[in-house]
Amino acid sequence: MFALRDLKNLDMLKIAVVGTPCQIHTIRKMQYLGVMPAHVVKYVIGLFCLENFSFSVEKLDEVEEVLGIPQDRYHDVYAMPEGSIFYPADYRGVREPVMFIDGSYGDYCLMETPMLGLICQASGAASRAARIKRVAGEKVVVAFRIRRMHPALSPMLDRAAYIGGFDGVSSLNGAEIIGEKPMGTMPHALIIMFGDQVRAWMAFDKIISPDVPRVALVDTYCDEKAEAIMAAEALKERLYGVRLDTPGSRKGNFVEIIREVRWELDVRGYKNVKIFVSGGLDEDKVSEIIRKPPEFLETNFFKNFETSQLVVILKIYNLLGVYQKIDNQIIKAILEEIELRITNEGIKQYRDGMITSEAMYYVVFVNYMQNTLDKLKDYELLKSIVSRIYRNLEFLDFTADMNFDLVSELFYSCECLKLFNCIETKEMIVHLAKYLFPQDVVQKILDSKEIVRSTTRLRHIKVNRKTGETIY
Repeated sequence: MFALRDLKNLDMLKIAVVGTPCQIHTIRKMQYLGVMPAHVVKYVIGLFCLENFSFSVEKLDEVEEVLGIPQDRYHDVYAMPEGSIFYPADYRGVREPVMFIDGSYGDYCLMETPMLGLICQASGAASRAARIKRVAGEKVVVAFRIRRMHPALSPMLDRAAYIGGFDGVSSLNGAEIIGEKPMGTMPHALIIMFGDQVRAWMAFDKIISPDVPRVALVDTYCDEKAEAIMAAEALKERLYGVRLDTPGSRKGNFVEIIREVRWELDVRGYKNVKIFVSGGLDEDKVSEIIRKPPEFLETNFFKNFETSQLVVILKIYNLLGVYQKIDNQIIKAILEEIELRITNEGIKQYRDGMITSEAMYYVVFVNYMQNTLDKLKDYELLKSIVSRIYRNLEFLDFTADMNFDLVSELFYSCECLKLFNCIETKEMIVHLAKYLFPQDVVQKILDSKEIVRSTTRLRHIKVNRKTGETIY
């Protein structure tokens, strides 16, 4: 209203005022009392305000006086705290009540519909915000809901988005409600009004307060990459980021556009310039946009994984039936890291770690799974496995203080023998017998001209190539 004092010909104006209930109440009083310049206000829009729901004893007395409803007809309301995560049902399958009203239904039945509307819309907005923020992680996410919702609703929706995990909101009223500064960037209208991107960016930089990050909108007239470069070269070190708000009608592959813009900025030395995206984003699109590049292709990415963990990754791919669909570079990177753990003395749990029976079992298993056990014939793995069995048996004490690490070592060593036993060749039988039987038995096998396949195994067992389970 104070801004109207400097205007001339007030009587010719027709003003619409948007404000919180207390502000609208003031306007109404001014109109009732004939206070200038309230006579030019033709429309008022009241916004949602949390202060209306703070009920002290004095406020309750005031409500009773205004509404004429005695306080003995008020009811207790129990509800989950705001920001609580709730599910359609608990772990027992029982539905979870979000709100419970203790009282006669007849006293508040007329409020059922508005209560449901208030709870459901706000909860829906908060839930969607939580899903998006969950996939966005540490990335900054800002609600621009005021550009797509009625002004009377946008503060409530902004607040719900903030409760759901968003980092900020763009509307002034929404920011006031959550007690934070509003966050946002320049609109397309600013650039169109100037008719030139660079002039618009420079004017924004000149006029807007220095504490506001300089984020240039870079998709108004030209290709996104071209405008991003123009913005970086115009604002230099003052440019905080660029925003892509390309409409769906010409968006194409948005993820590729973002990557191209990132590359163009990086190659020119603007690696510090951030990229903001907006328009038609949901949790699936956000997940696609922020998906990290394949770091696992880097040499040392798998260095800190246990050997068993690397094999389990491949095992899971196989169990799910997606092994052949996984990027071959990923499989190759894992297998190459496993190869670095194999030595003549045994297999290490880490690249620079100790030899363990667990690591040996998993490496033997992954080769068994891929039918490539012959690759291991140049290593004395079987000798290492058998020697570790005898060594661990010597130290094992079956008492209450039994060392379960030794038991684990024995278990994995025996599992390795099972896998070797599944190889139905004379060479493998000789290899096994060499370490498990007296020399005369080994010699008989060597002298044999024929070994029947059905009798070559030490026991009639096999191992499932996918799960590793024993089949008798």
